[in-house]
Amino acid sequence: MTDATLRSQRSTLTPGERIQAGLKRRYAAERRFRMYGLVSILVACSFLVTLLISIVGNGYSAFRQTYIQIPINFSKGDLDPNATGDPAVLAQGNYDALIKDALRHRFPEVTSRNDRRELNGLISSNAGFELRKMVAKDPSIMGTTRPIWLPASGDIDVFVKGHVEADGP
Repeated sequence: MTDATLRSQRSTLTPGERIQAGLKRRYAAERRFRMYGLVSILVACSFLVTLLISIVGNGYSAFRQTYIQIPINFSKGDLDPNATGDPAVLAQGNYDALIKDALRHRFPEVTSRNDRRELNGLISSNAGFELRKMVAKDPSIMGTTRPIWLPASGDIDVFVKGHVEADGP
């Protein structure tokens, strides 16, 4: 159709019919606008869900920690040499030495200095504090040997969780 015929058709419409035709176009545009808005919100929500799944999938292992069980000999000589039983003396004990002794006892074939350093690196450096808390809570464990679960070092923890290749450096 040409512009002249469109103008002639418009002029034949009554003002009420023109208003109705304009309202139909306006309502159709409003429905399209609402549909576009709904689709954009659904797309944004799907991206958000994908992002959250990715974060949880990659980060859930941060809520777990690897532990290593070794028999610890709570010798009175290392922790309380004068056998005073004083909590202040027990708090000053060398709990890291207990862990190192337990590892050396468990792996007697490790003899070189570098290998012993790596062996001691299996257990977290904070494990001695956990032993200190155990003895402070229950001093009767002095002089006994008990299997204790101690936290593994960060490198071991990452390896066990599968974030490092076994054949890597």
